[in-house]
Amino acid sequence: MMDAYSNKNGKQNNQWSLSSVVSAIGLFVFLLLPCFLALFLAQDLSSMLMRVVYLLGSVGLMAFAASVLSARKCFYVLSVLLPLGGIEIIHLIINHATTSMLFVYTIIASEPGEFLELLSTGWLIALFAFSLFAAYFFVVRRFIPKDTYFFPRHSRHVVAWVVGAYFALCSLGLIVSSHRDVLPFLSLNAEDTRTAAWIGIEKICPVNQVLATIHIIEVQMRVRTQNRRLADFSFNAHSQTSHQPDVILIIGETTRYGNFSFNGYARATSPRLQQRYENDELVSMNKVYSIADLTTVSVPYMLSPATPQNASDYLYTKSIVEAFAEAGYRTAWIADQSFGNPMLLRISNTCDFVHYQAAKDYNYSDEDLLPILSEQLHQNDKPQMIVMHTLGCHFRYDQRYTERFRKFQPDMSNIEPDSVRNLIDSLREYKALPTNEVKEIIVNSYDNAISHVDFIVDTILQIVDNSDREAVVVYISDHGENLLDDERMMFLHGTYGGSEVEFHVPMFVWATPAYRQQYAEKMEALRQNNNQLTTSMSLFHTLLDAACLQTPYFDPTMSLFSSDFQADSILYGLDANMNCTILPYK
Repeated sequence: MMDAYSNKNGKQNNQWSLSSVVSAIGLFVFLLLPCFLALFLAQDLSSMLMRVVYLLGSVGLMAFAASVLSARKCFYVLSVLLPLGGIEIIHLIINHATTSMLFVYTIIASEPGEFLELLSTGWLIALFAFSLFAAYFFVVRRFIPKDTYFFPRHSRHVVAWVVGAYFALCSLGLIVSSHRDVLPFLSLNAEDTRTAAWIGIEKICPVNQVLATIHIIEVQMRVRTQNRRLADFSFNAHSQTSHQPDVILIIGETTRYGNFSFNGYARATSPRLQQRYENDELVSMNKVYSIADLTTVSVPYMLSPATPQNASDYLYTKSIVEAFAEAGYRTAWIADQSFGNPMLLRISNTCDFVHYQAAKDYNYSDEDLLPILSEQLHQNDKPQMIVMHTLGCHFRYDQRYTERFRKFQPDMSNIEPDSVRNLIDSLREYKALPTNEVKEIIVNSYDNAISHVDFIVDTILQIVDNSDREAVVVYISDHGENLLDDERMMFLHGTYGGSEVEFHVPMFVWATPAYRQQYAEKMEALRQNNNQLTTSMSLFHTLLDAACLQTPYFDPTMSLFSSDFQADSILYGLDANMNCTILPYK
């Protein structure tokens, strides 16, 4: 390596000084930092075989670049690993896994306000990253000789062929294991072989991010053509009653089942809903789990009859909103988030009324949605199906509520934003138990946000009650949140493998007196089912049943309003790469 070579004039160049050699080695090690970190942190590299294949793949990519490019050009080309490697490191620290497709999608489709909130908590890290970027190019320009190769001429082809053969073998292992039913005579440990091959190809940085981006583009293209593909699709939905009630669906954001006081939380975070619960107006479903811990997956799927076991069905069926429209309902979509989610935009754009609340200086408040709901309920005589997609408890929690809801202090409003995040990162780095101070600040802020959710939902119920319409209101959160709950130091959501608090979501139902009287049997079935184990996939069927809508896609065994409801014995979900997985929660 780093030998002399003959230039075009036949003369030999050997410009490698000691400082150049040291610089080159240092740059390669620097570029491999995400790989080294993954070997220790990535839980999706769950065996020694996986780690070996991952390491060889990461080194092999750089060796291939070094075999076909001169030294300086090689480092210029590999500089793409700096920002992508930074993304990989962030994902590894937050999720303890290599970068997933949904993490890449979140970066691409993030709301400007959400992005600025997160950036405000880590601007020092961003400044440090830019400084490293500048230092990298300085070292390349200053110490790496121009027009000099790492390998002698006769070795470069050998290195390129060896690396190519390695990836070919990984691909072969993936193909063989994927078709083990066709090739049963190959007595391989299919799971280990497939996983190792998958890691060798897809999980190494930056291949994972490039392939994730390609897949996201493919999905977005499919979504863009979905309307054309669904043009002839019909649920054949129709009403079974002349008393068509209004149905209002509130989709919460990042709310945990266990942080509402009516679900047994020690703090009085939801006094308004607690009062309704004690008056037997509110029915809380105690064992509902989201199928995913990211909004981009959980919300579109909860509105669809598709399931994690048949995830691709999502692209070939319409949403619950469109089923209601077929049955003669006026539909409305009122939201202050997911402006850039193509799957949700496809659904909302089919509604008779659509309102996305603009931010005020990137400050979003669910209170701004309340007058919009009131207007919709008072201006139309047709039965209505209204979806309210709120921002709920999305990080940063202290920006979700106003001063009057700072019940629990100290909260994040009292300190510099980056101080909280830096302290969290330090605790995670040393795997220490969360200090009382840090956890208290985070939990106080989160519980204040829950108190604001309590106010928002209770106000919605008042608006619906005052409209004198027969109606039922269903609340469900897209996913939960980690709040440094244990020694794993998990924070936020979307983590690899997840935790129970990320998937266990609040779901509760309230109905007007007229609805409770008209559909007493349904309300009684709902109460009987409140401790049944299920996932957010039951929402589609529950909403149809709430409105007495019939369609061949309706399954009464999945409706919480039905006495025929059957609890799940196995909970299926979708992981961060959109693969069906079993959720280990009961």
